[in-house]
Amino acid sequence: MHSTADLVTTARRVAITGATGFVGGAVLAAARSRGHEVVALIRDPADPRLSGDDGVHRSAWTLESATNSWPSLQGVAALVHAAAFIPPDVNDLGAAEECFRLNAVATGRLVEHAAACGVSDFLYLSGGALYEPRGRPAMESDPLYPAGHGAVYLSSKLAGELLAAHAAARRGIRLTVLRIASPYGPRMRPTSVVPRFIEAARAGKPLVVRSAHRADLVHVDDVAAAVIAAAERGIGGAVNLGSGCATSMLDLAKAVVAAVGNTVAIEVSDHDSVSAGFAELDCARARGELEFRPRTLAAGLRDMIAALAARST
Repeated sequence: MHSTADLVTTARRVAITGATGFVGGAVLAAARSRGHEVVALIRDPADPRLSGDDGVHRSAWTLESATNSWPSLQGVAALVHAAAFIPPDVNDLGAAEECFRLNAVATGRLVEHAAACGVSDFLYLSGGALYEPRGRPAMESDPLYPAGHGAVYLSSKLAGELLAAHAAARRGIRLTVLRIASPYGPRMRPTSVVPRFIEAARAGKPLVVRSAHRADLVHVDDVAAAVIAAAERGIGGAVNLGSGCATSMLDLAKAVVAAVGNTVAIEVSDHDSVSAGFAELDCARARGELEFRPRTLAAGLRDMIAALAARST
C-alpha cells in the first residue's frame, strides 16, 4: 500500500458523480482519505452530507441534465462515474427506455465531455452480475449476458460499458470499468437485506429467509479503496471487485446472527424461484494490480454493526 509520503506525489483532483449515494459516498471518503481534492457532481450542491470539508467542491449535475449545462471538469485528472438510475423494478421492461437513456447514452456522452475537458482517466462503476453463468467464479474475460434477474437494469449498465468504450476510443481517454459485486455497508438503504437482518437480530426477532438467492457480498469501503487505487494507477480495462465468495441468504442470516451475538431464530419460508442469484467474481486482477484485499463477511458485518451502533448513539 502507499505510504503517507506518497500522498504528496499521488494526490489528484478527482470528480465523482453520485457522490452522495451509497457507493459514490464511500468513494468520496476514500478519495479524501488519500489526500485527493474532490469535485462532487451531485443533484443538490447544498446537500448537508458534504458540508464541512474544504477539499470537496460541489457542482450541480444529474443524469437527466442537458449536456450543454454540464459543469467544466478542467483540472480534473480522473472522473469516477458512480451515478446510475435504478428503477423500482429492475425487471420491468417499461423502465427499459429510461434505463438505457440514463445509464448508457448519458455515460457515453459523459466520457466525451470528460475527454473534451482534458480528463485523462474515466472510471465507470458497472455491475458484477453482468456475466453469463459459467459454474465458476466469473473472470473479466468471460462472456457478458445479463438476461436473467435484473435484466432491464443490468443490460443498460452493459450498454453503458459499450458506449463508454466507444467514446473513449474515439476521444483518446483511458477507460477503466470496475464490475462491482453486491456491496454492503452501514450507509446502504435500511430496506436492503443486510441491514434488515441486522436490525432484526439486534432486536431479538427471527430472521426470515425468503429467497434462495446467492450473491458475492463485498464491503463498500473495500470497493471504494480499490476504485481510488485504480484512479491513482490508471490501469485501464475491466476489473472485478468482489469477495470471491457466493453467499446464500441463509448463510448470510447465520453470519449476521453470529456477528450480532444474539440467539435468535432463523425461519426459512418458501423460496421464490425467480433467481438463484449471481456467481462470485474472480478478483485476481484487482488483487495483483490494486492490492485489493477485501475483508471477510464476518469481519465486514462486525464493522458494519459497529458503525451502525456508533451512528445511533
